[in-house]
Amino acid sequence: MHIFQTTAILLQTTATITPLHKTLLPRDVPSITSDPWQCATVNVTQYFDPPKPTGGLLAALLSYADKLYENCTLTFPPTATVIPTCPFPETSEWCAFTKIAAPSITAALWSYGSSASSWWSAKSSGASSVASRCPNTWFKIMNETPGGATWLNDTIIFSECYESAHPPTSRPSTSGSGRSLITSSTGPVLTSSAASSNVMRRTTGSEKLVVAGASLAVAGIIF
Repeated sequence: MHIFQTTAILLQTTATITPLHKTLLPRDVPSITSDPWQCATVNVTQYFDPPKPTGGLLAALLSYADKLYENCTLTFPPTATVIPTCPFPETSEWCAFTKIAAPSITAALWSYGSSASSWWSAKSSGASSVASRCPNTWFKIMNETPGGATWLNDTIIFSECYESAHPPTSRPSTSGSGRSLITSSTGPVLTSSAASSNVMRRTTGSEKLVVAGASLAVAGIIF
């Protein structure tokens, strides 16, 4: 977790991009020039600091991400004005990891999933509201927080994986309202491949995982 690694993240898209995804994980600079002054008083950073996997679970997720993106080849435009993207794996592909995870990390996996579910349940309503009301502030913090967008995306995905495997009738209820999960569409990812990017800087092993739930293995740029 404390080993520095050079990685990069990339925003990916699929044919289906939900309005929620566009709001929480925007790829383009906001069209409005400024946010209401109240936005300066909001702690936006909290929405990009979700619980993260560590240790053996982190390593296993990174390895799984590499396999999901092993056939991805990015083509960089001559003008370099557009960030290349790879198809974003369906949520089902990420959730499939829960069925093949080694017994030695199963407990850690479900613990992470439970934490992700509880965290997103508590933060989802606020995140959607702030992202909508303060798009410039949200976009700025998202890009300034190492792995911020990716971790948020991964957290939402693994939250859904956990809830699919542990329906409400089989687990304690969690508080929160207005939850809306992002499945497949735009999402940032990291790759275990060494790489660098001006888009966002990754430093620790945990941040590299960034979502092991939404990663992109981009020829050296993603996971």
